[in-house]
Amino acid sequence: MITKLSILVPVFNELPTLELVLTRITGLSLPIDHEVIVVDDGSTDGSEKVLCRWSESGRIRLHSHFTNQGKGCAIQSALCMAHGDVAVVQDADLELDPGDLAGLLQPILRDEAKICFGSRFAFPSTPPLRFSLCYWANRILNGLNNRMHGLRLTDFNTGYKMMTTELWRRLDLRERGFAIECEITGKLARMGCIIHERPVLYTPRRAREGKKIRAFDFLRYLAAIARYRFLRTPTTSAGASSSVEASSHVARSARHPLGIEVPRNETRHRTIPVVEPATV
Repeated sequence: MITKLSILVPVFNELPTLELVLTRITGLSLPIDHEVIVVDDGSTDGSEKVLCRWSESGRIRLHSHFTNQGKGCAIQSALCMAHGDVAVVQDADLELDPGDLAGLLQPILRDEAKICFGSRFAFPSTPPLRFSLCYWANRILNGLNNRMHGLRLTDFNTGYKMMTTELWRRLDLRERGFAIECEITGKLARMGCIIHERPVLYTPRRAREGKKIRAFDFLRYLAAIARYRFLRTPTTSAGASSSVEASSHVARSARHPLGIEVPRNETRHRTIPVVEPATV
């Protein structure tokens, strides 16, 4: 029985939107309980002070990397701490609306799916989005990924990937950067998993607004798509069925991306002094 959702939030220098996204995800009204696990991936813009304040208030659970390790490492650290039966990644940039998480959760709660992706491109795209290079890069990569893995997804690269925590851990994720999206989808495909999609709202931002993915990442994605199609064997138990109905025992602690065992009930963070403004 599914009773809790773990929302995993990787953060690296997201000060302009951080308070708002934390307020929205902690205040979500969902049919089950939810927890918010944040990993500060070496922020230096003041995000770390905001996160320490939220952690001290008990509204989030926080783990910090002392240097920037990449989005993939941050997700893996967050998974080590997850207590929920289902987990999803929420980026701190608010390109994706946390209000859509309830819709992604519904087919899993109804036992219609074990995996649900939030597609940014299921709706007809507005002209400004269709004219952006990022949009067409996503369309090219998505088409290539579908062809390589025999999928029919509209958005394999979405940040909204919701699935059971047991399945997240079976993937044995290794990618340190943005290419973790290719690893997740590629391993799910090679395990024969059925991936459901639901449309979600998408508000893209530009590089000057803090978007961190760059043109060179396109080449990294191409390499990762090929790597997880031909070279890397996904971790799966013998005799697993193609519909994710088979399950395997997963230990209650998970491998840390830096090779450190992080107990699931431990929250660690840097102690950052919060300086109160002077009273005039």
